[in-house]
Amino acid sequence: ILVSPYCHVLGAYGAALIAAKRTEGESRFRGLDLYKRRIELSSQECPYCANHCTITFAEIEGDSAESSARPSWGYACGKEPEERRMRREVNYALFEKRQELLMEGEPIESNKTVGIPMVLGFYTYLPFWRGFFNSLGYNVKTTGKTDEEVIEEGGKLSSADFCLPVKVIYGHFARLLKMEVDFVLLPHMLIMGQGDYYSYVCPYGQMFPSLVPSIPGYEKDKVLSPMVDLTWAQKENLGELYAAIGTKLEVSRADIKKAWDAGWVTYNRFKQKCQEEGEKALEPLNGKGIVVLGRPYSLHDGKVSSNLALEIAKILKVPVFPPDFIPSDGSIHWQEHRMFWDYGQTILNALKYTSKHENLFSIYVTHFACGPDSCLITFAEKVMKGKPFMILEVDEHSSPGGYTTRIEAFASSIESYKPAPRPSFDLPRLGKAIPDYSDRKVWIPPMHPVGSRFFAAVFRKHGINAEALPPTDRIAMNIGKALTLGKECLPAVVTIGTLVKKLREEGLDPAKQAFFMPSSDGPCRFGQYVNLHRIILDRQGYKDLFIINPSSYNSYAGLTHSIQMNLWEATLYADFLTKLRCKIKPYELTLGQTQQLFEESTKRMEKAIEEGNDGRIFRKIVDEFKAIPIDENGKKPLVGIVGEIYVRCDPFSNEGVIEFIEQEGGEVWMAPASEFLSYTNYSRMVRAARQKNTKSLLAGKVTSWLTQRGEHRLYKIASDLLHDRIEPSLDEIHQRTERYMPFECGTEAVLTLGRAIIFAADNGAAVVVNVSPFTCMPGTYTSAVFERIQADYGVPVVSMFYDGEEGTNEELGVYLRNLAPPNNLI
Repeated sequence: ILVSPYCHVLGAYGAALIAAKRTEGESRFRGLDLYKRRIELSSQECPYCANHCTITFAEIEGDSAESSARPSWGYACGKEPEERRMRREVNYALFEKRQELLMEGEPIESNKTVGIPMVLGFYTYLPFWRGFFNSLGYNVKTTGKTDEEVIEEGGKLSSADFCLPVKVIYGHFARLLKMEVDFVLLPHMLIMGQGDYYSYVCPYGQMFPSLVPSIPGYEKDKVLSPMVDLTWAQKENLGELYAAIGTKLEVSRADIKKAWDAGWVTYNRFKQKCQEEGEKALEPLNGKGIVVLGRPYSLHDGKVSSNLALEIAKILKVPVFPPDFIPSDGSIHWQEHRMFWDYGQTILNALKYTSKHENLFSIYVTHFACGPDSCLITFAEKVMKGKPFMILEVDEHSSPGGYTTRIEAFASSIESYKPAPRPSFDLPRLGKAIPDYSDRKVWIPPMHPVGSRFFAAVFRKHGINAEALPPTDRIAMNIGKALTLGKECLPAVVTIGTLVKKLREEGLDPAKQAFFMPSSDGPCRFGQYVNLHRIILDRQGYKDLFIINPSSYNSYAGLTHSIQMNLWEATLYADFLTKLRCKIKPYELTLGQTQQLFEESTKRMEKAIEEGNDGRIFRKIVDEFKAIPIDENGKKPLVGIVGEIYVRCDPFSNEGVIEFIEQEGGEVWMAPASEFLSYTNYSRMVRAARQKNTKSLLAGKVTSWLTQRGEHRLYKIASDLLHDRIEPSLDEIHQRTERYMPFECGTEAVLTLGRAIIFAADNGAAVVVNVSPFTCMPGTYTSAVFERIQADYGVPVVSMFYDGEEGTNEELGVYLRNLAPPNNLI
């Protein structure tokens, strides 16, 4: 095979030869001697529309200096250089209409202004905030659409590897600081739906106001950061708004209530008009149409989306529809499908409508590292199976030209599509009926090398056949990667990979198996694992395999209160055994003695839990750890481990981070797995108090009392060894977190931040390690905020992101080797 040294330009060269042949020497092409002439490039902003395109001009030596003679490019609307107005694309009209409706509203007679960055949720809720502040006598001034300056500034200021829509927040806020406004609005918008199920804003959308205090020029007194959650009692929302806004704007509680009502009137009018415009355009649709799926802050910000909606309209020459212009018949019950994201609900509603209309097709515009989309795309593929469907991923390096060929290919797909009967909207459902799994074997994910085995023992104690899946290995991970898109977080990949590996190796009958996969009601991707796993298992021929998914919606999958409390105790036992091992091992005089006892103790406790004599055996095990000879004078640097619970606890996922730290001369104190279970109940109480739900609040307090009683009992037994390894209460973590973000922002980021602060301030940690899966939203967010915490507490925090590849811990080793003197190495 001969490869030309100019292979990358052979296509262009061939096209030039064809053009030369066809013109027979009459070409007016000016470039044949271009390499001999000097070319200078300059740029300026196009003034003819709101795109604010940066136009590049080429000044070519020897050519006329007139602007009409200068080659130029960069016109997003597709106009020619000599045209003095924006070129309109009729098929893009609905996107333009939505932007017009979003920005609708005349300024009021006032010289007082509130600045708003045009990012994230403001592409949906700007009408609410305009109505709200207009009622209070303030005009709203926005930063406008993203441009090159915003992207460049955002890249400089962003302190973590966020998706592009979050990176530009920094650039927009920097622009706000230069604008003449009285105040800046940065709200924590948590749950914005008012239906029968949660409707969470993306975790970044909830937490982004806590990112910008690190930007130079930030003035706390000028920033308005209320929390809004539509599941709270209205009194709570109004109280939050008054606390954040009332004093600064010098308005009363009555004024806030009036503004709240005015805001929703404006917003509901905007939403109604969007629906009306969509119905008006869909009703007479004779030809084909494209529903462009994605988030409003992506689709309607040209720079963030590379103007893909416009490119699709121009290339395919058919109308394009925003997802919130698609009518909803209210037939989808989101709780059954566990769809707890607000934009996820909008996207899936549009997909359902599109799948049923033979002339409508969907193109999904997403961003690199978008957490919710890593799940939603799998759901979209399932809904659209058998019908042309395309995904376009954008990042800050993208340009519209790079997608042209794919869009043109999609045109061929829809032209050749032959309509066929469509299946029903068959996304996985979490039914209320409790399945009978008494005759099945229950498999426990291998999240914790000890805890998973103890969980299985609890099930066996109660007469249910159960076993922990074997530890994940590279084969299992590769299976998981082959079954997923490659965008999901690591725990979703390794859990399904390990299960399917076991099913394949042993040829297990799926009708006799069950998989224990707890979840949450959002907003983290963890709550979507059950849907992802169900789709994958069905696709692999395991439709008869049950997924046990404990939830309040399904009476916790039939798990009795006794089983639930035993599972909590099993988690505590696993945490305490891990604590004992980590406390003793760095100082043992006989190498390997502690690890040997740890492994033997795990087997003994597993049997004891199943037989119901766990308390007695645990006491004996504590005494045996106390008997291990140690170096009484040894003192090694304490390394606190925080972060996402699965990767933190699974030795495969974190590449054995505990052993790695110990080999580098450190002593480990890892935040326990029970912390997350306590957090879920504590969060439930915080939300119940906001909702004025007395019944839920009391239930949470009873659960808290019962669980704390069991934890205190174990601390008392192990007090001689673990008196200085007592975990902080959730109240303490809550209090420490508030300085950096509201506790109500619904992810375990609050645990990671609060626990890290306590490690640094109270526990004497020399370094804190923040362990997370690659693209984890809480993990990425906390890695950005940790810059401020490091400065405040003087303790380094190392954020480690794992994707299943080897060698990640080497970065951590650099920090550890600077902490521990050589004679401390084990």
